This record gives sequence, structure tokens and C-alpha cells, in this order.
Amino acid sequence: MDGEYYDEAFSTDDVVYHNASASYFLNDSWLVNGGMKNILDTEPEEVPGGNDMGTVPSVYDVVGRTFFLSTSYQF
Repeated sequence: MDGEYYDEAFSTDDVVYHNASASYFLNDSWLVNGGMKNILDTEPEEVPGGNDMGTVPSVYDVVGRTFFLSTSYQF
């Protein structure tokens, strides 16, 4: 990310997030879905003038590694 903060130019490194998910049909009606976001728990880049944890949450992941699980039932 390139930008300016109070007329000072700045640049940040590229960040790659690794996510994985899987779904499994238990039968014709039930679906189970689960996964993990930001598997490597990559830290966000610091950005001058950043508003949340010194970064930009609309660009970088500020939460860290998260897990999720959901189910669906079709009538």
C-alpha cells in the first residue's frame, strides 16, 4: 500500500492471508461447513495515521486467526 500522511510518502509490504474451508453433506438435507481464516495469524502492517491498532482495518486483518462452523438444513 502506498500513500501519504501529512505530506510524508509511505509504503507498506504486501500481505498474504491464507484461508481454508470445507463443506460436508451429512445427507440430502444437512450441510456442515467449517474453516479457518488467517491460518498463519499474519499481523497487519502498521500505517501512519491508521485508525485501528495503527493500521487500516478495511485493508488488513486486525482480528487474527479465526475459526468458523455453520450448518444448513434444506426443507
